[in-house]
Amino acid sequence: MTKPDWAERLQRTFKRKYDLGYAEGHLVGWNEGFEVGSKKAIKEAKKVFVKRIEKEISDVSSMVDVEFLDGLHRAIELIKKEK
Repeated sequence: MTKPDWAERLQRTFKRKYDLGYAEGHLVGWNEGFEVGSKKAIKEAKKVFVKRIEKEISDVSSMVDVEFLDGLHRAIELIKKEK
């Protein structure tokens, strides 16, 4: 039993692309895209945490002591400072 003509052409195409490094280039692009995406996600999460802590400060500022508020402000500083 022989392969159909289209199967042989497809196999040659894949081999040629693999030999030219398409697979390696795809992997490099995928990894770079993942790095960029994860950095953006972390940056956005930091913004959300800071907003949430600031809302907490405004909601409880009259009910809690100064040390608790200082701790929340320090948490915001650490989140913003962390790269």
